[in-house]
Amino acid sequence: MQNKELSFCSKKIWQQKYQHKFYLKFENYNSNLRDKFFIETIKLINNNFNKFYFLSFGSLLGFIREGDFIKWDDNIDLSFFLEKNTYKDLKILQTALIKNNYIARIFEKKNYSKISIYKYGYKLDLTSMTKINNFYISNLNKFPSNCLTNFKTVPFKNIEVKIPTEYNIYLNYIYGNWKLPVKQNYYTIRGTRIEHYRYIISNILYKIKQVLKLIKK
Repeated sequence: MQNKELSFCSKKIWQQKYQHKFYLKFENYNSNLRDKFFIETIKLINNNFNKFYFLSFGSLLGFIREGDFIKWDDNIDLSFFLEKNTYKDLKILQTALIKNNYIARIFEKKNYSKISIYKYGYKLDLTSMTKINNFYISNLNKFPSNCLTNFKTVPFKNIEVKIPTEYNIYLNYIYGNWKLPVKQNYYTIRGTRIEHYRYIISNILYKIKQVLKLIKK
């Protein structure tokens, strides 16, 4: 399949047949090729995405704590603020990415949009944030709005990116003691929406049902 077809095929087909071929697993994800992927992708986003965006989640954590991506972090994270015309802007970016030999898959649901970008075996997620009351919501995560008010430009991997000025509040809220490297996912309870726990519970129940079916056989 060509990059365009891979960008539009169903989630099921992508995950079952193709994802493992274009989203590779490494013991250490950091490499010159990953840096090349990051720089090239940032340039394309700058030229084809008419939205303010910034370094976020684990990629921001890596930049602040280590001055690099976290070596076991399997994707690069960027975030933007959701607006009414977001889908149109994501489609423009998707078209540009596909023309430059990327796979670019858009996902949308209520109050959330994301484009997952693949090349060289690496992945970058550009995800939305929506303000609801005093929080910004990004899929299953939430953050106090006061930590995403001011931003500054910093050099990273020989290119400039934006980061929250109040990154300490942001990282503390999501990760707790983020200064201590921990390999597994360690989102805090307060930084996780209740929907995440519903998702975990539903997965556990599904697996139990599958085991019970096997036992009955």
